Amino acid sequence: VDCALTILSLGQDNLTQENWQKLLTTPFINDNWLNNISTSLAWEKIKTTTTSFSYSNTFSFNQLSQILKVFCRELFANIENYYKTLTTLTSPQITKNWIHFFNTQLQNFGWPGTRNLTSQELQTLEKWQKLCHEFSSLDLIYPNGLSYAAALAKLCALTQNTIFQPSPSKDELAKINILGTLEAAGLNFDYLWVMSMD
Repeated sequence: VDCALTILSLGQDNLTQENWQKLLTTPFINDNWLNNISTSLAWEKIKTTTTSFSYSNTFSFNQLSQILKVFCRELFANIENYYKTLTTLTSPQITKNWIHFFNTQLQNFGWPGTRNLTSQELQTLEKWQKLCHEFSSLDLIYPNGLSYAAALAKLCALTQNTIFQPSPSKDELAKINILGTLEAAGLNFDYLWVMSMD
């Protein structure tokens, strides 16, 4: 989901170097576009574009376009297409239109990747889809629509405020589970250890 939000943030003027690194190294986009050599070379080039390297430094797509065009052509083409599509959405859009745009762009990037997802990743994907449905229902609250920046901010806030803990598979079951009070509410336990009850 962090990768998805990073992709959707491409419409902002600048991304931090940390976010550019995520895009170049994530396994959650079409892995046919990226290979270790090309992404390593691209990342080294990006780092050398500034004399004082810091993950908080920001770069626009235009600043990095030549590097990406040489080393990561498919990624470059999809980012360019993202910008072109976004420029057609200058007026405020209802949230259903925004979630359609966001999901279409994620599909274009091959998110959540071409490899087989783990049980926890599949559960996370299912939760994301439910969250997208919840976001689209915000039309009732914002009937006049939202700008791109406002829509992305609402989606990010909704994601951050969603409590989610994937259930472990049978192979991943732990002998001990450490839960907060919200996650533990209504669950049955064979044994319970309550801390700080002196």
